[in-house]
Amino acid sequence: MRLVLLGAPGAGKGTQADAISKRYCVPHLSTGDILRAEVRSETKLGLAIRSTIDSGKLVPDDVIADVVAQRLLQGDAARGFILDGFPRSVPQARWLDGLLSDDRIDAVVELVVDEAVVLARVINRARLARENATDVRKDDDVETMRVRLEAYKVATLPLSAYYERQGLLHRIDGMMAVDRVTAEIFKAADATMRGRPVDAC
Repeated sequence: MRLVLLGAPGAGKGTQADAISKRYCVPHLSTGDILRAEVRSETKLGLAIRSTIDSGKLVPDDVIADVVAQRLLQGDAARGFILDGFPRSVPQARWLDGLLSDDRIDAVVELVVDEAVVLARVINRARLARENATDVRKDDDVETMRVRLEAYKVATLPLSAYYERQGLLHRIDGMMAVDRVTAEIFKAADATMRGRPVDAC
């Protein structure tokens, strides 16, 4: 199963990706997690990425592409993967198509959510982090999230049309209860498998 998850920041992609990963026994490849690990390493690249993320801007395409290409070469991604946070633009999608060649994407799931709800989720996530004495993500504030949402609308929403033309897009109401969203994703993914067996973990 090779699946791409689309959706605005805070749409719940990470939660759903974890459920999909367990069902289909493929890794959840979150570019956000990979980039944050690079930031924690405090390399020159990591410090540059930190500055970009803290300002709410997007990390340059060439950096993201290198990160994704390296990750897809790892053994656990040979049987499939869930991409969360990449591609985020049509040029990146075309680059990914070229990288995968004949091993094309099986399905693209877009979680559709209300912007006001996304902002509320960010505020709540930051509150919970503080209550649990864990690190609050630097981009978990309303103004930074507004910048990210605008960047998403400009660059990433055209991906919907790109993948819809390929017959790969499944739009799912991300405002439903988490388990209902998961069930709808499984339904779309199972249909995509076209009778192919799901590998045992």
